[in-house]
Amino acid sequence: MMYPWPERVIPILVMLVGLMTPQFEQAVPGATMKPYSGYRTRAEQTAYYAQGRLSLAQVNEYRRTAGLDPISARENRHRITLALPGESEHNSNPSPAVDIVVVCHGEELWAYEADCDRDGVSDYLEMGRIGEKAGLVWGGRWRGFPDIGHLELPPKGAR
Repeated sequence: MMYPWPERVIPILVMLVGLMTPQFEQAVPGATMKPYSGYRTRAEQTAYYAQGRLSLAQVNEYRRTAGLDPISARENRHRITLALPGESEHNSNPSPAVDIVVVCHGEELWAYEADCDRDGVSDYLEMGRIGEKAGLVWGGRWRGFPDIGHLELPPKGAR
């Protein structure tokens, strides 16, 4: 079962994303931010971890078990997480993490190169900077496996 945003997400994170959205829309005319994943069950995390690592049939069986829609062979060519079940901040209940997609004139843009306002600056970089100014950790800065649409509250000791 996939929990819709903002169900099972730490309320302060929901508030910060809500405050960020108009700032992002002002910085990137024609675009908005669409949160699509907050809390994830262990079954969902297992399915996401399997993607790009196991056969399409195996991945789609994990997805079916988790209540997720099947994916295509093309989608299964890409790994989307390094985190095993229980290792992701998304698995905490409530979750201190959110994944967001940039939407430009109604179209979801998943690539880092997204530049809805054609100002030469990635829309994900602009979102990440706004998130960092709000005190969030942006996954786009992670070395090795950047997660451009990921924002999370800092670790508990740093909050």
